[in-house]
Amino acid sequence: MKVAVVIVNWNSGEYLERCLCALEKQELLPSKVIIVDNCSNDDSLLAAENARISTVVLRLPENVGFARANNLALSECKDIDWVATLNADAFADPRWLMELMQATINCPEYSFFASCMLKDTNTDLYDGAGDNYFISGLAKRRNYLKRYVPEENQSREVFAPCAAAALYRKDAWQEVGGFDEDFFCFFEDVDLGFRLRLKGHKCLYVADAMVRHVGGGLTENVSSSVVMYGHRNLVWTYFKNMPLPLLLAFLPVHALVNLVSIAYFLTTPQRSAILQSKWQALAALRKFLAKRSETQPGRISSMTLLSSMTWRLW
Repeated sequence: MKVAVVIVNWNSGEYLERCLCALEKQELLPSKVIIVDNCSNDDSLLAAENARISTVVLRLPENVGFARANNLALSECKDIDWVATLNADAFADPRWLMELMQATINCPEYSFFASCMLKDTNTDLYDGAGDNYFISGLAKRRNYLKRYVPEENQSREVFAPCAAAALYRKDAWQEVGGFDEDFFCFFEDVDLGFRLRLKGHKCLYVADAMVRHVGGGLTENVSSSVVMYGHRNLVWTYFKNMPLPLLLAFLPVHALVNLVSIAYFLTTPQRSAILQSKWQALAALRKFLAKRSETQPGRISSMTLLSSMTWRLW
């Protein structure tokens, strides 16, 4: 089986060089490393030119966002079976890719896989262990900022992976249309995971597939970016994907968490970002309701989907 690693680059500075150095040391080398550059204006791509591992670089004339950049990488994956997404600020342990690919053999019932992400500056803390999806429509990286205890770090099924370090079976990715490019960035991995879930695919957290992740290292104002795109896209994800019985049942709590989010961020410097996010979400809501014609036919039962969600509001 052949696996490609896709890295979306946007002004990542020295992170990309460190990311590629970590890939060079993999015990299982990828069949292909594809770097999609979102019109960077720094010298980060020099790392690709100097890397000891062979890379394919797609230079885009503008920043098309994380979602579309990953989709474009598939044009270079015609002979590939698995696609791993890796952020430029995620630094893989030498056994990372081997552990993920071994999981595809040991657990063939799973179609996509999450990595164990530790904080780069403090590996005693998790950066994430797969994503939880809450019945309210919120999502969060599992174990985020919890203390990493090796004995308690066990592989298990999770709702979806964080795309900062994830593995997808290519045909499953293509079956659901890849990342939704309307999302641009943030929450697009949750949306992709949701659509894969709806088609009966399952996600496994691979405890020994480890990376060190900076997180938020590639945006100038990460707080405003996360608030703007994340809180817009979580609304779109909910209305686009949630089966009608669950959508109606949990609509009051979805409305509640949106109102609480607005109330909270109005007291912070991100007040304009939260208002813009909800305005954009509502303005395009009809478009995302129309996308249900793609996500709902042939889906799994509501109860099966519900069993993979987290029964809390946040």
